Amino acid sequence: MPQEILDEIVDNGGGDIAQMGNCALVCRSLRSRSQKHIFRVINIDTTERIIQLVNLIRKNSLIPKYLHVVHTSSQQFLPIHGIDTELASFLLLIRRLVPHSSLWMLVTPHRSDTPNPHPDPMNHISPQLLLYCLSVVTRLELDRVPDFPAVALLNFRNLSHLSYIHTTTHPTLLTIFSPQRMYPLLPSFFRSITSLEIEKIARFPGILISNCHALTHLIFVNTTLWISEVAAVSSRPQITHLTVSTFDLETIKTLVDTVVDLSRLQQLDDKTDFNHFEEDPLSTNYDELNQCYQYLLSESKYSLTYLVIFGTITDSPENAAPLLPCNLSNIPNLATLILGFNCVDSDQMNAPLYLHDILQTVDTGTTRIKLFSIQFNILLELTFTDEDGLIHLNFTDLPLLFSHGSWTDIGRVLSDLSYKGCTQFNVTICCVLPEATAAYKHIVSPSAEGRTLCAVIFRWLDESIVPEGLFNPAAKFKVQVCPDPSSMTTKEYIVRGTRL
Repeated sequence: MPQEILDEIVDNGGGDIAQMGNCALVCRSLRSRSQKHIFRVINIDTTERIIQLVNLIRKNSLIPKYLHVVHTSSQQFLPIHGIDTELASFLLLIRRLVPHSSLWMLVTPHRSDTPNPHPDPMNHISPQLLLYCLSVVTRLELDRVPDFPAVALLNFRNLSHLSYIHTTTHPTLLTIFSPQRMYPLLPSFFRSITSLEIEKIARFPGILISNCHALTHLIFVNTTLWISEVAAVSSRPQITHLTVSTFDLETIKTLVDTVVDLSRLQQLDDKTDFNHFEEDPLSTNYDELNQCYQYLLSESKYSLTYLVIFGTITDSPENAAPLLPCNLSNIPNLATLILGFNCVDSDQMNAPLYLHDILQTVDTGTTRIKLFSIQFNILLELTFTDEDGLIHLNFTDLPLLFSHGSWTDIGRVLSDLSYKGCTQFNVTICCVLPEATAAYKHIVSPSAEGRTLCAVIFRWLDESIVPEGLFNPAAKFKVQVCPDPSSMTTKEYIVRGTRL
């Protein structure tokens, strides 16, 4: 049998490591391909596991070429010398056997509360050797790591991607990038970073971002900026993709005016967590939220082709009028528009009104939108609690969300878009339980109750949104209904009449 066929067979079972182990023992023709899956992602979070892997590599020198993701722990990084000697030996071995290796390293907190003992003063690697062995790492993710050694961080000089999630360094970044210290570090540390993820960090140094001159992708989530008194850099990175969920106006202004250049931004992705609005909706400043959107879009409207806005207004107070974050006619090259709504209680009535108003800003004569997607999170209505304490939900009535009169106008706009070049319409309706910890009757899908809810929604779509003859037959209109949030079983509806 040709080797290509054998490789395809092995690849079909690549997600099962135990199965790959069995394949590797069958014959030589299967071994190499199986080991590629076995060693693609490895966990060496203890010194013992590192030693075991090094011994395996010395017996099989082909293993390093299969390595892609290395998961290790904070225990392997030391405050004075950067990294533990065993981890350094492993990286040096990889560098020697595969000189052009490119590793993705994920660092998480050590699972044990036992502190890592300081190494013997005679047993450490030199700064030159530290820099050399860390050069095989091109992607670094620090996830919830306290006091990560700055001496290690600053010696990852070959990074193309850095994720800095809920992490602190010792000494702190504010100390490292103070005006007195930062200039010698900037040219070498930031020169290759093209993708930067910052999440849950207070006062992240803006100079660190603005000196990533090759940066194109920035993820900026729940983070505030610290700007020193040093003059701003002359050339800010021109990013093409921005993911953001920090909607403090001063932070957004600083990001746009001082840190990055949005004039070539193609994709703006709002990653606001729905729970952010559920925790205290009355305290959310919706005016400021929309000012942030407007500030971001004012600098990128001519280059933007992909826009995602989630959870913006639908949890506003009951009598609050929807506030539009943008006028879509001012974004002439927009090709993909994705809107998300977290609908609870009376907000199920606000969501259609908001959707109606924002669609009214679309110039159907000049729009270039090819894909339009909407997501609704709605609460299932509680009917009664039976004698066994099980809560019964309403699967038979049309959710309140779809009873608003504005849906007729929404359907007309969507119909117009279908004849103006929009070829894909997606609507996702996710049903949320009123009380996550309660006991419910009939939520396990597939169930007759779940199918009933899908049928009710599809019938409404047939009558109100996509009646026969009003939509361009070349356009696809898909609706995914998830009646069971535990299994997310999906029903799908296509405007052409086919139901899957």
